[in-house]
Amino acid sequence: TNGDGRPDVRTVVIGGRTVCREYDLDFNGTSDLIRVADIDGNLQWLGQDLDFDGRVDKLERYEGDVVVEELIDHDGDGRPDVRRRYRNGLPIDEPGAR
Repeated sequence: TNGDGRPDVRTVVIGGRTVCREYDLDFNGTSDLIRVADIDGNLQWLGQDLDFDGRVDKLERYEGDVVVEELIDHDGDGRPDVRRRYRNGLPIDEPGAR
């Protein structure tokens, strides 16, 4: 914590295992990075608030701790403007919303 009295990291634990962790990177009281794992600890998705407006702008989906899809909302309308799919951690198609 940075001493402002607000948590900078929030953790959700189920059955003794961490399944979600939210990070307040700019100390404004809202989550800027959200990491969600399954009960076995495998990363499922990672959300980022790139413009620090309190909403996720970039979402990465994971399978086996390897990224399989990336969605980015550049204009803030809540819909992805860019979608990239990945195989073995490498992009397999051109960016663009689908």
